[in-house]
Amino acid sequence: MGPGWRTSVAALCALAVLTSCTSDDPSDGSGAGGSGDAAAEAATPWSQAVDAFDPEGEPDVDAALALFTLAFGPVDGLPAPPSEDSGASGDITLAHRAVLGVWDQLTEAQRDAIDAALVPAAETSDSRVIAALPVAGAAAAERRQLADALSVVAADLRAEIATRIGDFTGTLTLVIGTAGASNDLAYTTPALRPDGTFTGDCTVTVLPASTTKGPELLLNTLAHEVFHCFQLAAYGAVTPWNSAPKWVVEGAAEWVAATITTPDSSTTKKWFGYLTRPETPLQTRAYTALGFWAHLTESGTDPWGVFRSVWAARGTPASFEAAGADTPAFLDTWASGFSRDEARGQGWDTTGPGITDDSATPAALPVAVGSAGSAAQAVAFANGLHVVVSTADVLVMSSRGTVRLSAGAIDTVDIDGSRFCQRTGGCSCPDLPDDVPPPLTEPPLIAITGGPTGSSVSIIGLTLDLHCEEKKQAAVQVVVDRPATEGVLAGRILELTSCNGAYGDWSGVLRPGGLSLDGFEVPFTDLPMAFTVGGSGTQTVDTTVEGVVPTPVFDLQVAYDLDITVDGTTMSITGTGNGGTGIVDIEQSLGSQLSGIPIEPAPEGACP
Repeated sequence: MGPGWRTSVAALCALAVLTSCTSDDPSDGSGAGGSGDAAAEAATPWSQAVDAFDPEGEPDVDAALALFTLAFGPVDGLPAPPSEDSGASGDITLAHRAVLGVWDQLTEAQRDAIDAALVPAAETSDSRVIAALPVAGAAAAERRQLADALSVVAADLRAEIATRIGDFTGTLTLVIGTAGASNDLAYTTPALRPDGTFTGDCTVTVLPASTTKGPELLLNTLAHEVFHCFQLAAYGAVTPWNSAPKWVVEGAAEWVAATITTPDSSTTKKWFGYLTRPETPLQTRAYTALGFWAHLTESGTDPWGVFRSVWAARGTPASFEAAGADTPAFLDTWASGFSRDEARGQGWDTTGPGITDDSATPAALPVAVGSAGSAAQAVAFANGLHVVVSTADVLVMSSRGTVRLSAGAIDTVDIDGSRFCQRTGGCSCPDLPDDVPPPLTEPPLIAITGGPTGSSVSIIGLTLDLHCEEKKQAAVQVVVDRPATEGVLAGRILELTSCNGAYGDWSGVLRPGGLSLDGFEVPFTDLPMAFTVGGSGTQTVDTTVEGVVPTPVFDLQVAYDLDITVDGTTMSITGTGNGGTGIVDIEQSLGSQLSGIPIEPAPEGACP
């Protein structure tokens, strides 16, 4: 940052009465954002209210008012908070955003009460700073010095951010308030027009608690709030601002503050909430989502370069894509990074400004021998870490989405249809000495990245005898021939072969397309398909099939998430496809012939 920032730090440190220059209060978990997600301490009414606030869902008047009173204390005409100190902490901008989203559902008295709570008693210092100074003498002079120093810091922070993403056109006003709970630090509000649009002017209100916890926390808080001004200018109106995902608004502000100033005690708490809870969906995160932006950075995308695209998007799926997080570089290493185990190789650790040594504890995934198998999943935009616990000689794996495995020298995201050996002495079959599953020297760690659509893994445990029996099975196939109908060409839409029996390793093609209507021609297109079943009885595994289907108008990117069920004599395929025409059942695009497909001997020469 510029020299003005460093000069201001010195000025703040000189005001020992107002700020401590030794450290933040280590016992205080507040800061530029508070503790909105998982935290080291028990949940508070404030943290629960932040977690419950869903800007992407249906507006909830009661939830919005509860959040506001928790942050701003008892307000005439509004429900009282459950206690004087309800745990509200840090940046309380979210509380104002919540009530803005239900503004048209509030009574006039409630609106007046909210407006009154947002206007602190203050005296005008100059055009940039309004400082509330209800004291006289030396203390007043010191507060005036603090106001002047913060004014310089705020202006310098604005300039620093503007060099990276461009400035906003409005006025930045700094207010030093006189009220606020013991852990409330600051909040940011836009100047509103009657029609709900923003003028571009932005007010940052710094509360008394922020001046008593050390300069690092104060500067971090101020950077967080100034970045909100840039966000407000970009969203431009109440509706898009109120519905913006929490991880976009608060998580990005946390990352920015920790990046351009100094991480503080509050940053430590945010990292704990991020690193120890990989299963928390991104769309429910607020301040702990600084870890998302940090991982975006380390996977090769500069957040500064995508912020404006993200703000232009609407909702978590679109914002995630606009951030550039839907790439293998991000997805392949998002879940695995929560392990914080650098010894496993690149991608099994994560880093970021002020990061702690915290890590996620893998959940045990028991896999019995010869059972129907075990499965684990991560829902969309969440993650999971699992350690496989099994006495099986061979583990047969299938996966959907992004799943990564680490065990000794093995580190791979290519596990769908794979087999691994856990047996001491290896898993060689007498008649197949060259077809040996790779050995696992330790229980495998499985990282599941939910991504935009969720991911899952299924694992079946086999004895060596059953594994070898499967590998020796005769070659089999399944095929589906579709009859012609109006606009639909006759043709083979599925062709799969297993060279080691019905419970073996299948590969082949799914063949969508084959349309012809009034000159509109969509040819059959081969989409590679591969999966491993394993076990006996009725088994179901999942797999993903994706590719591009050319049409006369455009190339259609399609992806099918499929469930494959095998009972030894038949195969059935169900699932959904996601393409340019939206989400459809696979039966809608390929017909109903995919149920009870006979498993038959493969023709001679189909296998080596």
